[in-house]
Amino acid sequence: MFDAHPEPRWSPARSQLALMWLALAACAVAAQVVTVTDSLGLFGHAATNTGVMSTATVQPPASLVVVDQQQTSVDLQWTASGTAFVTGYEVYRSDTPAGARVLVGSVGAGTLVLTDATLAPGTTYYFVVRAVASGWVSAESMQVMATTLP
Repeated sequence: MFDAHPEPRWSPARSQLALMWLALAACAVAAQVVTVTDSLGLFGHAATNTGVMSTATVQPPASLVVVDQQQTSVDLQWTASGTAFVTGYEVYRSDTPAGARVLVGSVGAGTLVLTDATLAPGTTYYFVVRAVASGWVSAESMQVMATTLP
């Protein structure tokens, strides 16, 4: 469950034997403790989970552009994600606009450029980039098209 409010929201989950309360905060890193209370009033901590993040919190990079095209390479550049906890970016390529994407490479959070030097001459490719934060990924950026020189 994801709650976009800055304050924690509590969601009860009821069963015949237990009443559980989950604190879900809309932030990049949070802690959750589930406390279970049975019908006799006995309780205990059933689970603890730290490092919870929703993909909704990772914003995609913006303004992906092709800055150079050569015979077998394309240079790409983008604007950083607005998410403070981004650890890096992944660049994907396909041969058609809706084709299967292949991971071209990944870079750290401070790098906003990547060169794909594994291309064929005179061929059109489609690229997207995604932000990565603690194992979670953003939606894809807007797609750009590039054609290598013949």
